[in-house]
Amino acid sequence: TPIARQAYFMGFLDFEATGRDDRPLRRNNVAFMLRMTGQTDLDFVGVNKTPAVPMPAGYLEIGAPVGFRFDQACLSQVDTRRVSILGGNQEYQVSTKFGLSPWENDAIIIDCAGNGRFALISIAAGLYPHRGYIFTIEVTNPEVAPPEMVWTMSYHQYFSRPFASYALWTYTETAILPLVYNAAPSCLYGDCIGAGFGVAVPVTITFRNYMEVKTNSELQITAPLDFGFQPMPDAALMDGDKQTNCILREYMDGKLSSKPWDFTENNINCLIAFRGNPLDGSGTGDQRKIRDPPRYVFN
Repeated sequence: TPIARQAYFMGFLDFEATGRDDRPLRRNNVAFMLRMTGQTDLDFVGVNKTPAVPMPAGYLEIGAPVGFRFDQACLSQVDTRRVSILGGNQEYQVSTKFGLSPWENDAIIIDCAGNGRFALISIAAGLYPHRGYIFTIEVTNPEVAPPEMVWTMSYHQYFSRPFASYALWTYTETAILPLVYNAAPSCLYGDCIGAGFGVAVPVTITFRNYMEVKTNSELQITAPLDFGFQPMPDAALMDGDKQTNCILREYMDGKLSSKPWDFTENNINCLIAFRGNPLDGSGTGDQRKIRDPPRYVFN
């Protein structure tokens, strides 16, 4: 009976392959490095210390955290070509840094089968246990990060230690709270409003984004069914589902006691994405989503 052994290295490379997308629910192209053993663990022959024989055909199994998903037929989504993964301009530099060898020509990928968060890759004979190889495979990211974000890999009775996953590009420290905690009318900068059906109530939304948000991106917020964002009092009804200005005040570092940012006419800030009237065909009447294109770079 073969004895399970810990692999020399199995896991992610500190390198983002082409097609990498760590956003929730996006298809992602992730790169793994595979090396079963170090050179000191092998018997070498000849002056050039060439390993005696390559490893026979076998199955490489990848276990992702809960919520990640591989396609059932994933053969076309596995890439072992080092130049296409690393790019021609940095192939030599990255290969030298991590000790990567070209994938052996004989070790073709025979098949790949996905089953939820597990993928099983069939590899023909030809890989050498002491050499480092790189490959990529596509996986669909979960909507939210699971409690345990660790991956596992195994090949020919060599097993990896559980290794940490990449972080999803999502928000942390999120909260949405009413500006005041009572149902009575309240005032904010001279505008007095009260709680009740069809009445606008100010809420405070706080969050911390993981990645830098650049000025060609935008923040979108969608409220639950039957909720709606309040448009500006003088906002005219526009034809179709076109954006309508809404009420938004931005505070930096959560300092609600300070005066909010003053927007100039050149700054497009809060916009209701869908408005109009479904009866006359001018729109869906949906006011549950707002768009906020940032004016600067927030991190």
